[in-house]
Amino acid sequence: MDRPLIAGVPSQSATAEMTIVVTDVNRPSKFEVVTNPYEVEENVSVPTVLDGGNIVIYDEDAADVNKLKVTITDNDATAALDAAKLFKVVQVGKTDAETLLSTFVIQTADDLDYEELYKKVEKDAVFNITLTVEDTEGNKTSHDTKIRVIDVNEEPAFTKTSYTFSIAENTTETTSLGVAEATDPDKYNTKFNTLSFSLKGEEAALFDIDEHSGEIFTVNNAKFDYETKRQYSFEVVVKDKDFTKKVPVTVNVTDVSEGPKFTDIPT
Repeated sequence: MDRPLIAGVPSQSATAEMTIVVTDVNRPSKFEVVTNPYEVEENVSVPTVLDGGNIVIYDEDAADVNKLKVTITDNDATAALDAAKLFKVVQVGKTDAETLLSTFVIQTADDLDYEELYKKVEKDAVFNITLTVEDTEGNKTSHDTKIRVIDVNEEPAFTKTSYTFSIAENTTETTSLGVAEATDPDKYNTKFNTLSFSLKGEEAALFDIDEHSGEIFTVNNAKFDYETKRQYSFEVVVKDKDFTKKVPVTVNVTDVSEGPKFTDIPT
């Protein structure tokens, strides 16, 4: 360092080199784009990318390029149902070298059945989840969102491939023959699971059906004669919002002892 000038004494100075090293600190990642909610229909193939767009994450550290890990935590997870087992997050392509943005999507990791999911939680299949991104130094950043599984209308089905009933001849009063039972997988969704039944066929004229239950009746004052016609065949039709299913029905007329009759009475 310079000293004050003293008469008759020359000034003195010294020089030294110093190196300052700036060390890089790995900073946590940052979610730039997250959708709420992400959605997917039931019964899709595995893996299927959820609707809702990409997850975009920014990380400025070179050590983290293409090495970020994003996981799902189900905030309402139970032993029977955990979104982390049904879905996973995967990176799409490589980290952009200019923007340092990495793109991810949520995919299905297991089969999805809306009705099974609904039964386990007794409500719509909506998962409250937390997305967590972890870098190579263990830094973590989280963001909350939702995943919704959408119910899809599925076909109703009869419980049998055909139905056979019987009716005694000479029955004239309205009589129940039985039920052509059908089930609908969409039992938790009133928009899809309302079934209606009807009859189809030329030989269905002597019969009727309850449109809600599928119970088949004979119409009032119908005439059944074993000696004239022993069997009737027609179809039961069931419909829901989108689908129509049919099943064949056979009604056998049973013989009743009627006793002898004079065909020509002498006068």
